[in-house]
Amino acid sequence: MLADIVHVWWASTEDLSEEHARWLDDTERERLGRLRGTGDGDRFVLGAALLRALVADLDGTDPASVALDRTCPRCGEQHGPVTAPGRAWQVSVSHSGTYAVAAAAAGPVGVDVETHCPADWRDLLPRVLAHGESEPADELAFLATWVRKEAVVKATREGLSRALPTVTLADPPNGLLVRGLDVPGAVAAVAFGGVRPGPAPVARRWPRG
Repeated sequence: MLADIVHVWWASTEDLSEEHARWLDDTERERLGRLRGTGDGDRFVLGAALLRALVADLDGTDPASVALDRTCPRCGEQHGPVTAPGRAWQVSVSHSGTYAVAAAAAGPVGVDVETHCPADWRDLLPRVLAHGESEPADELAFLATWVRKEAVVKATREGLSRALPTVTLADPPNGLLVRGLDVPGAVAAVAFGGVRPGPAPVARRWPRG
């Protein structure tokens, strides 16, 4: 059953075409206009297109027909957790470098991807590790911890409002399960709940050949 599976797709900005930008709604086009000429612009289009393509594939519809909403619960602006109104799926999307990863599930879901640390990873430890958590051996291990915690706070819809040191991966909140994802050239993870136990989620490349 599709509802019993966490669906994860990933893509690269090299996969972008002009058609993908046409899937954006007016609010997204306005945001893109402010990002034109930057890597952020390509990443934004990629994430929006990838998530629409995933939901459309699950529902057997056209990606351009999939509405996305990012209303912030605190201020009402369009920079909050992403949802797909009118669809049965809870969704999440993340981008870093040239990558985007999107996830959809019948229950809570959050996804995160990182290609590198924005600073020396040791300097970021106080912002990520909980009291008593072991220090990672190297940058790759740190990134694995970081993306898992980011995925958790996305799945709980708390995002930046929850400090990562309050999240312990040994006992994630709300009974969430947290799994690493195989995305070549990046470190990624997904957190999810409300789904029957089964095989670990697999990140699939989009577009499929």
